[in-house]
Amino acid sequence: MLICSSRVLHARRHLDELYSVVGMFINTLPLRLEQFDASAVALSSTAQRVIVEALQHAHVPLYRIVTARGARRATSYSPLFQTMFQVNTVHRHALEQSIHSVDEPTIKLDLEMQLFHCDGEIGGKLIYDAAIYDAATVRRWVGLYKVLLTLAVEEPDTPLQDFAFNDKSVVSAYKYWRQQLREGRLPVLELPLDFARPAAQIFDRCTVPVVFSAETVRQLNALSLEYGSTLFNVLLALWVLLLCRHSAQYEVVVGVPADKMTRLSDSPIALLLALPHGSSFTTLVSMATEAVFRASAHAHIPLQAVIEELYPHNAHDTSQHPIFQTAFALHDLRRWESFAACDISFIGSVVESGGLDGAVNFRSDLFEHSSIQRLAARLQVLAAALVADPAAADVWALPLMALDEAEHVLWTFNDTVTALPIIECIHDLVVAQTEVTSQAVALDWHGSKMTYAELMECAAKVAGWLHSNGVAPDCVVALQLHRSLEQVVSMLGTLLAGGAYLPLDCSWPSERRRFMIQDAECKQLIAQPIYLSDFLWFGGAVLPLDNARSLSETHACWPVQSSRPENLAYVMYTSGSTGKPKGVMVPHTGVVNLLLGARLRYQCSTDCIFGVPTPYVFDVSVYNIFTSLVVHCGTCQLLQDGSSLATLTANDKLTRVAAVPSILAIARLPPSTNHVEVGGEALTQRAVDNVPTHTHIYNYYGYAHRPPPLIT
Repeated sequence: MLICSSRVLHARRHLDELYSVVGMFINTLPLRLEQFDASAVALSSTAQRVIVEALQHAHVPLYRIVTARGARRATSYSPLFQTMFQVNTVHRHALEQSIHSVDEPTIKLDLEMQLFHCDGEIGGKLIYDAAIYDAATVRRWVGLYKVLLTLAVEEPDTPLQDFAFNDKSVVSAYKYWRQQLREGRLPVLELPLDFARPAAQIFDRCTVPVVFSAETVRQLNALSLEYGSTLFNVLLALWVLLLCRHSAQYEVVVGVPADKMTRLSDSPIALLLALPHGSSFTTLVSMATEAVFRASAHAHIPLQAVIEELYPHNAHDTSQHPIFQTAFALHDLRRWESFAACDISFIGSVVESGGLDGAVNFRSDLFEHSSIQRLAARLQVLAAALVADPAAADVWALPLMALDEAEHVLWTFNDTVTALPIIECIHDLVVAQTEVTSQAVALDWHGSKMTYAELMECAAKVAGWLHSNGVAPDCVVALQLHRSLEQVVSMLGTLLAGGAYLPLDCSWPSERRRFMIQDAECKQLIAQPIYLSDFLWFGGAVLPLDNARSLSETHACWPVQSSRPENLAYVMYTSGSTGKPKGVMVPHTGVVNLLLGARLRYQCSTDCIFGVPTPYVFDVSVYNIFTSLVVHCGTCQLLQDGSSLATLTANDKLTRVAAVPSILAIARLPPSTNHVEVGGEALTQRAVDNVPTHTHIYNYYGYAHRPPPLIT
């Protein structure tokens, strides 16, 4: 490996300083070589002759040569030479340190090449004066030097000039890579991970074997001939197809070994391959073949140099490879080291029997072994599908799973049919729970409590009033209530009357509230007296509700409700950020299904105190309030809002709580908390870390689309 280093002297040096350190140069030989058109063999022979002649006079100190020559140059430079070349033999343990360390120079040189020989390998560095050269120029020189060495070894008798080797080819190659790799703005392979990606790469690797039969390889070879390509390109296309299907991405950057035609021995090259829906396998193979050919023509630029060109100062994500997260190699088992930084890679080799022995190598800090086993099996399924139908019009439609796995995923996992009790509406669940725990505390708001029996009694009075004022199924009743026991009483009373409730927030502009009431065609309004002045325009029936317990006994017995599961339970409006607010109408059936599904997940505990900070104008409040009553069967502890969780103390006896992750991240949950439900937003690590260690976390993000809450 050749690297570039820079050094700059702090001040000019006088020639006398050179003499004071002359001991350094006892074994330094100034050599003069003239460039001429010759082969590597002839040039090496000339260099050897010049060195032998110089060694015969090595006893003459360098400073005497300087004096005899009368060399005069700027005192900050060496008077005889401006470049130095040296080769040292080092032990293995010292090789890395030798390559990456840069000592403070004694004299100033423009360029200094240091090579280190160790166990048959050569590494080195090119040290340059940063005041004269920029890093990009020196990187090109390093690439040129590596290519020149390789060419000289492979064709030692060919005049070096015949290689048409020039700096313009390097500039052209850099331009190609910048365009091909989109100036570093590349898609990142996002396979489903089993573990969170660490901040820095961890190189713990595991492998899963993949074996293709001789017959499969024969058929793949036949396909490659039909496509005018090679087995390598066909298998590469197959690997890219698998990753695109698994990640649901249309583009993948994959690292492959540089082809032998590039005359490089180790540096991989990066290919950006696209696979839009509707692509055939023929298209993918042609694309891979073309990409390999074009990249190979520019592979004399080492990958590390390309990375430094695209991401100066290491300006890339250190948790993964800066260019590609997957790699593919065939026939060359030594390629593992080149791909050590990849998340996942495939390598294989055709064996004597005609089959192919391969393996999927992966980072064990990202993937479970079983996950990669399934992925490897799907690679074989894809290969069989392509062999059976090579003319498939859309490779995205090819089977990805074996029949037994497909049956397990599509049928066994979805066999969720469960015998549930015949309960039609939300309030039916509350009525049934009241019969069991009538004297238990149902609601608590700042110490003001209400039992299940009291809750049902007060809600019945509200239902009676609503019924007498014309509420029927699918009639929407507006609620203008701040946080209080009356909020829940009015919600339940509206449901008992057969209607649907529309919650309003007193902080909303009056125009918004008026629009919603008119749009929902509300004919009834329940509001606390302090808000009645906001509704002087309302022409319907109004129930002032300040204290639910003080309601008249006139309507103590609510009428037999006639609502059905398909009738509305509540209506909530969108924010209107993209136009007018839109009402979302939710029937009983979805909420009941959700609550019954939660019963299967969570354990009922009559002594639980369930904290509900979500305002009733948000959809998730429906789940939280009624879950605390009919699923956890304990006390619904009403909190003002999410910020209330940040002011809790150890004296608060909450045992269960529901919140969105952003609120949970700042909450101060008491030690009594043993159960947390989160939703509304994607769960974050910060929120998880803020929960007491003994607490179970249940994540039901997206429950409107998947009724049963999911446990994390």
